[in-house]
Amino acid sequence: MPNANENISVETAAAFSTATTPSASVAFAPIKGQPEVTSFFQKALKANNLSHAYLFVGPSEDVQQQTARNIAKALVAQDILGKSGSDDLVMIDAGTHPDVREYEPASAVGYLAEQITELIESIQLAPVRAGHKVFVLQKADRLGPKTANALLKTLEEPPADAIFILQTSSQGAVLPTIRSRSQVVRFKPEDFSQLSRELNGETGVSVESAFAALSVAGSYEAAKAYALDESAQKARHLLISTVASMNTKTAWQLLKIAKQLSALVGAASSASSSAASSAAAAAGAEADGLTAPEREAQENLEKEFLSTKAQKEREKQRKREVRANAHNRLVQLLCAGELFLRDVLVVQEQGGVQSTVAQTQHQPAAAAQSQPQLAAPQPLSFSQPDTLNEAQQAASLMSSRQVVQGIRLVQETLRDVQQNVSARLAIEAMLLHLEDVLCQK
Repeated sequence: MPNANENISVETAAAFSTATTPSASVAFAPIKGQPEVTSFFQKALKANNLSHAYLFVGPSEDVQQQTARNIAKALVAQDILGKSGSDDLVMIDAGTHPDVREYEPASAVGYLAEQITELIESIQLAPVRAGHKVFVLQKADRLGPKTANALLKTLEEPPADAIFILQTSSQGAVLPTIRSRSQVVRFKPEDFSQLSRELNGETGVSVESAFAALSVAGSYEAAKAYALDESAQKARHLLISTVASMNTKTAWQLLKIAKQLSALVGAASSASSSAASSAAAAAGAEADGLTAPEREAQENLEKEFLSTKAQKEREKQRKREVRANAHNRLVQLLCAGELFLRDVLVVQEQGGVQSTVAQTQHQPAAAAQSQPQLAAPQPLSFSQPDTLNEAQQAASLMSSRQVVQGIRLVQETLRDVQQNVSARLAIEAMLLHLEDVLCQK
């Protein structure tokens, strides 16, 4: 294998089995903003020395996905030796190439057993158009113990023509048994300052809101969808304003806010209601990238041409997509809450709040106003610069110790929802516990 540099780490190298690649040298298209990753794979392809399994680690799903597709393109171009490369490269970009399989969790709680079963069956088949098969697993941290164990033997002893690329934002979130059988490739964080300006130009949202969307969603395409998702943005601002003014809220008000947040992220429990049904349909259309009329036309075609059994399977898949979409919104909401509290800490650090917090946090508003005002930090030093006013308000009411405790509570809630705890109950418990922590005397 090529030597690892500071951004490429190798774990348990002896466990790797190197995939057999053809002798022809093929260029690996550069990845914007990732010179070390680009150099690493260019050398690996030139030396015909790719590992059988890689674990991509970094904040940007888009960049990881493009890297995986560039590897697939280079391999396919080698295999076909220019015979029909243009069609193959187009199919790879579209995610439809028969020898490049891309997977993502099919349910809100992670990968399903049938997904891994399908992958294992597929890997035993010979490539259709090229000499290799590439399997890309997005969000590899969503492989639970059962699905990961089902995949282990295939990772340990893959066919010579198969290459696995697993993707995650956090190496520690991936099960150790998976990490130890993969070569870890680290990606640098993207320049959100530049991307926020590009997102502002494409969507029309403010630069500050674009930066916040990038901070929460983690990648450009996901941030674009998040920034334009009206319900998700309402939920984010409602949670942040609630936390910033927690000292004015009663327990009953917090329960009502939890209900609103739950509905905004699409996690309302009354799935049988017409409103919930409409929300589910809209979420399903959004998950497919279809408008409502396009979705209706597709459903009519499926009814006409698919068997009853196939229609039922398709409906099950759509319901999983709706649940996964709601789960993703909930996770983004909690990430926004955690990032906001971290911004509060930044305000306290940059504004020198530590010396005045103890005096002002429990004084009447008039007395608090007489205290020295916080300095105005640079907006883009924050994760969510569009909520700077709320962060300054919260920083004047809480101590840094309270904020840190609040961050831990949000993190615990995130772990709870990853274990499929009811969204409504999780949000209620989080807000009530935050009120205890952030308003304690």
